[in-house]
Amino acid sequence: MRGLQTTLPLLLPALILLHLLAAPYTKVEESFNIQATHDILTYPPPFSPSTFASHIRSNYDHITFPGAVPRTFIGSLLLAQLTRAFLHATSFAYIRTFTNAILGTPLHFAHSQLLFHTLVTGSAQQTARFILGSLTALALLRYARALAKAFGPGVGRWYILLQATQFHIPFYASRTLPNTFALLLTTEAARAFLPVPGNNAAGQRSQVRRGIYLLVAAGVIFRAEIALLLATQVGFLLWTRRADLRTVVLAGLPAAALSIAASVAVDSAFWLRPVWPELASFIFNAYHGASSEWGVSPWHAYFSSSLPKLLLNPLAIPMLAAALYFPATSRAARGLVIPQLAYVALYSAQPHKEARFIIYAIPPLTAAAALGASYVWTRRARGVVYRVGSLAVVGGVVVSFVAAMGMLLVSSLNYPGGEALWELHQRVGIDRQIGFVREGQVVRVHTDVLSCMTGVTRFQEAAPSKPFWRADFLSYGGNSGVLPGKGGRVDWDIEWAYDKTEDEAALRDVRFWDQFDYALVEDRRKALGNWRLVAVVWGFAGGVEMLRPGEEMMHGSDEEAWKQAMVPWGSWRKGEVGWGVLMEMVGPRGGLKEVVRRFVTRGWWVGPRMEHKIHIMGRVVEPVVDEE
Repeated sequence: MRGLQTTLPLLLPALILLHLLAAPYTKVEESFNIQATHDILTYPPPFSPSTFASHIRSNYDHITFPGAVPRTFIGSLLLAQLTRAFLHATSFAYIRTFTNAILGTPLHFAHSQLLFHTLVTGSAQQTARFILGSLTALALLRYARALAKAFGPGVGRWYILLQATQFHIPFYASRTLPNTFALLLTTEAARAFLPVPGNNAAGQRSQVRRGIYLLVAAGVIFRAEIALLLATQVGFLLWTRRADLRTVVLAGLPAAALSIAASVAVDSAFWLRPVWPELASFIFNAYHGASSEWGVSPWHAYFSSSLPKLLLNPLAIPMLAAALYFPATSRAARGLVIPQLAYVALYSAQPHKEARFIIYAIPPLTAAAALGASYVWTRRARGVVYRVGSLAVVGGVVVSFVAAMGMLLVSSLNYPGGEALWELHQRVGIDRQIGFVREGQVVRVHTDVLSCMTGVTRFQEAAPSKPFWRADFLSYGGNSGVLPGKGGRVDWDIEWAYDKTEDEAALRDVRFWDQFDYALVEDRRKALGNWRLVAVVWGFAGGVEMLRPGEEMMHGSDEEAWKQAMVPWGSWRKGEVGWGVLMEMVGPRGGLKEVVRRFVTRGWWVGPRMEHKIHIMGRVVEPVVDEE
């Protein structure tokens, strides 16, 4: 039992890390915060007021691509500073100093840097997401510990099992969505609202005030809809007399004033104009109804679709209902369930619905399910009904874990833009060897809308003239500007320039395309001029694909896919590239599929349906042959 208590808490952070590694790229919803984190990390804002505005205009992505509504910089600012500190702590200089001083044996520079690059930091983008995921895991584990204190250790353990074997929270935990930053605060607030055995009236009031502070800050700074959750939670506290109106007002007003002041001060500075982002977002989306342009769902969609998917476990809702039914757990379950379901019901009035808008309700609802699961499990020896119920609860955890891994597999195939830019950085080295890229050339790349929406970020842009083996970790931007020379030598650098033009008039002008060497495009016909197809990146097309022996895969022959699978394997075995290329074999380009079909299933395959998503185009130029 002691071993279980020690290892079980590791399950949540381990699965959050797995989700990060399986889907390392980001989508358009995360774009603002990931780009802002990059800009703050790479181009720290100056302290001088005289140069602040010009520095922001020259270097920050949101000036050119502001989005539909302004978003807060507070989360990105904190995340960038934590990332900087982490990269400081894990930089080679610190490791080398330690090994020299303590061990007397210096580490080989390239080996140690590669070790940390691959196993610890990966890239600054993955480092930032790793830190955010770790903070989310910490908040969830603190909540589990508070549940154990309030309702018993069994409830805490079942909560971890149920939460970890869902899909959406482990998946979103490291994603730079405003909802994820808000989830950190709402989970801590939910923890504050839990009863503490032996707590006196003053301690209870202090807890309630802390919870209100956190919910107010989350709503004012990150997501305005949390005001509804604040209302339902405060209403329940007043109804059950766990708080009085005086406590609520004295906590809420100062928290609101301080949060508004912080948001207006920080965000007005970065946006270079007076702004309170969440007020602007509320006016745009709710008052003017602009959010409906992104789709409208029926009023019951959160209850009939979103909540079952978010909870995932097929027995989560029955276990929650059981916790409400059993007299021993009903009071505790009501405190967990009623405010959250009331929030979801109120927010159902908004026509545009997304699961991430109600994700704050999932930890308390999962905790209520854990109450029911623990009650049944602890009574498994008392009769056949409880014994069958216990087996069903365990089976539900297994089923939800398998389903979550399947959803992770499919979700990892939705980032062809990030895959395409990574692929391009590898392919340019090949073009250098055959003369399509010249030494000293500035390689100019255009990325289209789909590429930018499905993974391309500034973190991936190769640092100009900085090979990875001498890159400054504090401004590490992804792939390096170094390319392999002849005979496998690493002997020269290039510079990269990236373009994200969306203007349709410019894209229809052939002269616009003349400035680029490469382009990532959804439709290859949009690259005007004389271009060659360098590579194609696959993505999830929706649905399931079933292939029989002898039947070719969608958009390409079996033999082509087999060659794609074998290239990274051969390159990795010869030591030419690292683990990233080897991982192509399980990526969306069909390599693993063809390996399995050829050696395991004898031609049969059932899996996610794939299609060509991003075409990597290269300008046709006369190869330049280097003279020896």
